[in-house]
Amino acid sequence: YVTLVAMVLDHTRHTLTVVNAGHPSPKRHRAATGALADLLATDAGGPPLGWNRDYPYTAVTVALEPNDTVTAFTDGVSEALSPHGALFGDAAVARCLTPAPLSAPDPGRPTAVGSNLRNAVYKHLGSRPQTDDIAIVSFGRWDPESDHQTTVMH
Repeated sequence: YVTLVAMVLDHTRHTLTVVNAGHPSPKRHRAATGALADLLATDAGGPPLGWNRDYPYTAVTVALEPNDTVTAFTDGVSEALSPHGALFGDAAVARCLTPAPLSAPDPGRPTAVGSNLRNAVYKHLGSRPQTDDIAIVSFGRWDPESDHQTTVMH
C-alpha cells in the first residue's frame, strides 16, 4: 500500500486542490490569525492506495489567503524516534510550523518554516539512524499588495 497526498496549486486564483490517500494531512498556518490546522478535514481523505481499489477519492479545493503557509510532510517526520525511543510527535510538528507573527510580509517564510521543521527532526533523531522517510514540502502565498504576487515554494 502507498500513502499519497497530491496537490495542485492555482497561483492565479490562489487555491490549492488536494487529494489525500492515507497520508498525514498537510498543515496550514494562517498568518492573519496565527492558527495552525489540518488543511483537510479528517473525513476528506481516504485509505492508502491499493487498500480498497473502488474507493472514490475526492479532491478538496481550499483558498490560500495572503501570507498563509502550507506544509506537507511524511509520517517519518512525526514518527521520528530519539536515541531514547521518544516520538517527535504531532505537538512538536505543530510548534515547528507555528512561526512568530509577521511584522511585514515575508516571502522567505515557507523556507524558514520547512527548514525549522527539518532541523528540529534531525536534532530529535540525534545519533539514532533514520528509520522512515522524512520528506517536507513547504510553500505559501505572499502578500498580494507586494511587488511580487506569486506563490513561494521550498
